Amino acid sequence: MKTFLPASTNITRFPILLVLLFSQLDFRAIAAGVWDGEAGDGLFSSATNWDDQAVPSSLFVNLSFPPSAPNKQVNLGGNGVAHERVVLQGGYRLFNGRIGVAGGGGNSEIESTGNNSLDANYGTFEWGNDIKLIQAAGGTLTVNGSSTDWVKSVVLRGAGTIAVNGTIAPLGGYAFYKEGTGLTRVAGQINGANAGRFVTQGTLLLNGTSDGAGTWNVNGGRIGGSGVLNSSLTVGSSLGSALNPGDPAGANGIGTFTANAAVTLGEHAVLEVELGNPGTSDVLAVSGALTLGSRTGLWVRNAAGATPSGTYTIVTHGGARSGTFVLLDAPDGARIDYSVAGQVRVVVDPPPAEENIVYPAGAQILDVTQPPYNAVPNDGLDDTVAIQAALDAFPNGRRIIYLPNGTYDISNTLSWPAGIPGWTDYKHTILQGQSRSGAVLRLINNAPLFQNPSARRAVLFTGPGPAQRFGIMIRNLTVNTGTGNPGASGVQLNANNFGGIRQVKILSGDGQGVTGLDLHFTSEIGPLFVQDVEVTGFNHGVRTGDAINGIVLERVTVRGQNVAGIDNSGQVFSIRGFKSVNAVPALINGTNPFGGVDTGGVCTVLDAQLIGLPGAETFNAITTAAFLYARNVVSTGYARVLTRPTLAGNADFNGASLDEYQSNPTLSVFPSPSRSLRLPVEDAPAIPLDPLNEWANVQSFGAVGNGSTDDTAAFQAAVDSGAATVYIPPTGYFIINGDLLLRGNVRRFTGTHANVGGSGRIIVADGSAPAVIIERSGFPAILHQSARTLIVSSSEVAGITSTSPGKLFIEDVVTDKVDLQNPRQHVWARQLNTENGSHTNVINAGATLWILGYKTERGQVKIETRSGGFTELLGAHIFSTTEAKTTPLFTIDDASASFAAVGESNFEGTQYSQWVSEKRGATTNVLADSLLPFRTSANGRVMALFTGFDGAPKRPLDLAATATSPTAIAL
Repeated sequence: MKTFLPASTNITRFPILLVLLFSQLDFRAIAAGVWDGEAGDGLFSSATNWDDQAVPSSLFVNLSFPPSAPNKQVNLGGNGVAHERVVLQGGYRLFNGRIGVAGGGGNSEIESTGNNSLDANYGTFEWGNDIKLIQAAGGTLTVNGSSTDWVKSVVLRGAGTIAVNGTIAPLGGYAFYKEGTGLTRVAGQINGANAGRFVTQGTLLLNGTSDGAGTWNVNGGRIGGSGVLNSSLTVGSSLGSALNPGDPAGANGIGTFTANAAVTLGEHAVLEVELGNPGTSDVLAVSGALTLGSRTGLWVRNAAGATPSGTYTIVTHGGARSGTFVLLDAPDGARIDYSVAGQVRVVVDPPPAEENIVYPAGAQILDVTQPPYNAVPNDGLDDTVAIQAALDAFPNGRRIIYLPNGTYDISNTLSWPAGIPGWTDYKHTILQGQSRSGAVLRLINNAPLFQNPSARRAVLFTGPGPAQRFGIMIRNLTVNTGTGNPGASGVQLNANNFGGIRQVKILSGDGQGVTGLDLHFTSEIGPLFVQDVEVTGFNHGVRTGDAINGIVLERVTVRGQNVAGIDNSGQVFSIRGFKSVNAVPALINGTNPFGGVDTGGVCTVLDAQLIGLPGAETFNAITTAAFLYARNVVSTGYARVLTRPTLAGNADFNGASLDEYQSNPTLSVFPSPSRSLRLPVEDAPAIPLDPLNEWANVQSFGAVGNGSTDDTAAFQAAVDSGAATVYIPPTGYFIINGDLLLRGNVRRFTGTHANVGGSGRIIVADGSAPAVIIERSGFPAILHQSARTLIVSSSEVAGITSTSPGKLFIEDVVTDKVDLQNPRQHVWARQLNTENGSHTNVINAGATLWILGYKTERGQVKIETRSGGFTELLGAHIFSTTEAKTTPLFTIDDASASFAAVGESNFEGTQYSQWVSEKRGATTNVLADSLLPFRTSANGRVMALFTGFDGAPKRPLDLAATATSPTAIAL
């Protein structure tokens, strides 16, 4: 049955009649009126403008305006037109009157495909549903009309753009909704809607005004623009919630978003601001109170052409502010400043001067621009042969291959020297640029050898397995894979014991390519250290594989990947200071276990900022099917921060942040807090490079370097010469059989990758510099007995002993033993590798020791903590090879310790049976291996988190937490 009313009928006068008519309808067969525009006059009332030559007059006829019609101007003739649903399919303008929709079952819709303009007013009927304006992707619905007095709630939905220039004013008791993934730009007004205004998806840019009738709640979507809100605003009830002042369509997108009420930015909220010319920026202007959650994020970006250094006021507030922002992403040198009352400012310090790494002639570096290599940067010609010749010149020669600033064009892989297999192959070769941004290796565009993603090929290749790639380093340069090279990877890095990549950018010119930093291409990669590396583009930013030997990353940023930021297939993988800016997952740790595959991944993630770009809302920031320990992780823009696929289904962590998370239960053998020790963390201080006239060559003071003559006296003379930097050339084997005191003006003792041995000691004594660094060499034992700070970096060391209260930093070091004897000392170790099986490897007798990434081999106790000391271990690969184990892996003797993400590998059946032995008073309890889950791919066990401390007042910081139940075997 069909029932018709004249189009001009005032339907609000006949509610009872219409309800009766409505109750008799069969919605399975609703007729459609199809516009053909053949009359040419554009009048809705002309019968010949409709395909059946009759004006659709029933309330319950769909109006369809198809893609093709000779006239797409639809004049409503000043009347009210009421129908089931209106569908506009591109190029239409409806004007001069009002359009009403009354579809049942939530179908009161005006649907738009392509670009259309609704210049008529619009609404529903009093018994009906909300009105929904829906715009499909790829088009814009321009709404110049206003909602009428017979509208209930108004819903703007779809994947396309809706531009509102009129007034939206739902009736009392009804609401306004912005749904769908698209963009809505409101230049008009939003009034009424006293049941609330809700943004649950997509973006609403308010460049007009809204009255004070209803509160705003942004729950999963984003709000922005340069308009004015006159009611309270809450952002952040759900993941992906954001407030972005300014309008991208404006000048550089800069603008002020005004809220004449209180504003709350919750736990999941992100405030996004752009910086324009110095001193100008987006501003959130709040007349009332500003409330921030404990994880409210701040994302600061540069507008096009902006100069970022300067001071920018990004928030003003008339009322009190509670809470502070977490800085997710910002230009280099940016910091948040709250020093001015009623303001939040971003201060961007001028960028530091680009590093300028140069060497004296005595360092005997191989400058690729000098004879016999003669590479010429910046000339657009191929430099592959010249640079490869320099790399090949001294296999295992401890030489620095040096790239002065400039762009070097490459057409083929640059490979570390193959040398003599099993002897000099792929060892002790260092590629060093003058500066990270200035020295650029650029793959030519559309390089023929880099076209097949299935046969990936790297610009830099440091060598295949097995684990004999000692002392391999890449430092202070940029690798650019150009454009049109889908089979390219940036760097295939293999280094063992010590070595890695520091201060490097890896870029894809067009975002394509396989992997930026490839740690997946062979077995037995690591232990190695990756620090201050940025990867832009590629399918994967960083990718690992295999179960050994341990990889440590610090301050790594990945951007713009196509599959995942980082994919850890099986390594013991530790990362601190991880930033991902992506529309794909930030981290995938292990593969889905449904196929029964155990990849053995053991991952530690600390201090991570995982920023999801548009499109990320369909992904999880972290997916972990393997073992994971995570702490201080903040995400935004993702469906959730973490999911864990298991055989029983996904275990989701439905928040935006992780304060502390471990994939397996916390273990203890005495009542202990269920969280890690959380020792304070510091970065090593920067030691500036000294002018070359302040460098002293030990050979200039009589050092021989023949492998037998004692060079101690010559070394001491160089130290006492007044030089700030003492260096050792790489062309000899130098012997120190006595005590060499680092004192006086020396603040840098560098091997330039030379080799120094002997039975003596390098003793760090007091001197004029507050800190001293020992770096880039093989060294005999080191004794730290000065109150000043010591940094030991990128070196092989016979042993490190400290009796000093001075701070100690150990970065990328393989050593026999670390012995800490001063209870007032703080020690921070990153990528520490100890391999001795004849004695305890690390002794902490009262000091405060923090380790990020530890690798060890063979047996014996690996870390002993006693005498009230504190040890926090975050990520460790225990390669428990060879002899049977008669000791525990770790011991705690009336001290405090926590061990997170410790993974064992053993292919000889000699695994540790006792993992932790802890003594409190007269009682000793032991954690047995049988209480730990298997790491079957590596024939070992995994300890996700062990805590062994009682939370007494002697602790270095507040450790109060709920104690775990002890699981122990008493001795």
